[in-house]
Amino acid sequence: DAAWRTGAKVEWTSNDPSVAQVVVSSTDPTKATVTARASGRAQVAATVSSDKLDRTVLQLPLRVGAVQLSPTSAWPDTLTVTDTTRLRVTTNRAGATVRWSSTNVAAFRVDANGGVTAYAQGGGEIVASVGDAGFQVAEFRKTLAVLPLVVIERTPWASSINLTNTEKFDVTVQDAFRRTKGLPVTWRSTNETAFTVDASGNALGKSRGGGELIATVGAAPFQISELRKTISVRQKWSSVTAGFEHTCAIADVDRSAWCWGDNSAGELGNGASAELSRSLPGRVATSLGFDQLSAGGVGESQREVNRFYEAHTCGLVAKTSVLCWGSTFSGQIGDQSPACSRFDGLQGCRRILPFLAIDDGRTAIAGQKGTVLSVHVGGRHSCALLNVQQSIQLLCWGGMNTSALNFGSRPTPVWIGTRLQPEYPVTAGGEFICIGADFLQCGGRNGNGQLADNTTLDHFLGRAFAADGTPLFAAQFLTAGLAHACTWSVSVSCWGLAEQPTTGSPGSSPKLMAVPGGDVRQVSAGGGFTCALSNARDVYCWNVGVLTPQLVPGGLKFESISAGAGHTCGVTLDGSLYCWGRNDKGQLGDGTTVNRLTPVRVGEAP
Repeated sequence: DAAWRTGAKVEWTSNDPSVAQVVVSSTDPTKATVTARASGRAQVAATVSSDKLDRTVLQLPLRVGAVQLSPTSAWPDTLTVTDTTRLRVTTNRAGATVRWSSTNVAAFRVDANGGVTAYAQGGGEIVASVGDAGFQVAEFRKTLAVLPLVVIERTPWASSINLTNTEKFDVTVQDAFRRTKGLPVTWRSTNETAFTVDASGNALGKSRGGGELIATVGAAPFQISELRKTISVRQKWSSVTAGFEHTCAIADVDRSAWCWGDNSAGELGNGASAELSRSLPGRVATSLGFDQLSAGGVGESQREVNRFYEAHTCGLVAKTSVLCWGSTFSGQIGDQSPACSRFDGLQGCRRILPFLAIDDGRTAIAGQKGTVLSVHVGGRHSCALLNVQQSIQLLCWGGMNTSALNFGSRPTPVWIGTRLQPEYPVTAGGEFICIGADFLQCGGRNGNGQLADNTTLDHFLGRAFAADGTPLFAAQFLTAGLAHACTWSVSVSCWGLAEQPTTGSPGSSPKLMAVPGGDVRQVSAGGGFTCALSNARDVYCWNVGVLTPQLVPGGLKFESISAGAGHTCGVTLDGSLYCWGRNDKGQLGDGTTVNRLTPVRVGEAP
């Protein structure tokens, strides 16, 4: 009672304050508060002393249990940049506040509610803790690795874009588990002079050159992931013509003319007198744009020693003018100079720069002005189809080693056919020509039956006949090679040397060729072989001894083709240019002189 407690003294103690701390009440010394600060064992004692009583000790043994934390579900081992997740823990301490932290905030951060956000590649520990200063802290830790986003090509990216073409590029964004992430992608070009790219990944070729195409995912404060690839912008071609050992093509953008391969006779037209060949495209030395090019070559003999006496090229400009360059040996340039002798050597028998054979529709014949419809180059001769005062006429110059066409070696043009129609096809072969008038007509050398008249006699333009002697009506299209020719509209019929078996016996009657893939779009006759472009845009070729058309490998789809003496070239649907076959003079244009059995892409001019 109060009287008894008068003068009594109470002392509170703990034998281990780090485990159990005792705090005496400031108003009543008989009361104390015990606070558990750490797990372990302790003993709290209250000692009472008084002058009237013996010293009394009250002891209270205590066991303090540890605060426990445990995740409510499994925490992840790995996250990907931009990933978020919310973590939860349970604790045996009622009402305790859980504190969250990251040991590597550059890689990931944890908010006050256990929300984790991954920012950059790296690793660290997620820490969940309970406890204040002065108390034992309980925590749960888990190592977390953050991996970068992965940007991959959805479909393989093209390594090049042709001028003026648009190429679609796609990417897929994946997390560390290869799961697709629907994140926005930013596109960029490192050289917008060469190509630009829009927000959807559509790249536009603007000028020849190159740069890097970059697809980027992420923005500050997140780590950025990207996919980079070097893209080159290449020449886009509109047409190609293959000659004996050289090739020429027209660029699509500015209609400029480019040639490569043998240059012994100046047939590349680049003005380089000392350059005997080149294996990459070189521009013809004129700023004019061309509507059409036609490359010629050797005559029927095809002897190597005579190569540079034959090769030449002609081009049509603005439907009014014809330019030619190369060998002048037989007058095929149309420069009206006397035909030179082979003893004059290279310098005396060639023009290395384009010569204006037909100027503004005017010819050397009575100065008549007309529109040039097309140009056709053979082995040693050249021809142009003109509309002169509403009269369609064929004008030719050069030589054929035969007088059958009334011109042996004529540097001055001569009329060959008149009363034609604009839609009539014309073709120039090794040393002969064919015209698809009302009836098919051919003239010139005929040693292999290339005039389709059931004989091997040279003659002037005359009707072609079937094997039964019936005159052949002209098909819609014609093509002539070294010593054979073909006609086609839907089906293909050919005659001459290349359409015969290995015996090489002349075949002067047209033979129907079964080209796989259905109807044909184009046929091109070469040195001793023929190629056809099917409606499916595949190319099939056959030659002397192998008369069954064979598919050209590579899986390319072509817009047009041209067969030369021993090589073939074609423009693909996207304007790329590929060649295959013989390449000893660099006529394939791939920067080498290696023969190719499959199409190889023509390289860029240095």
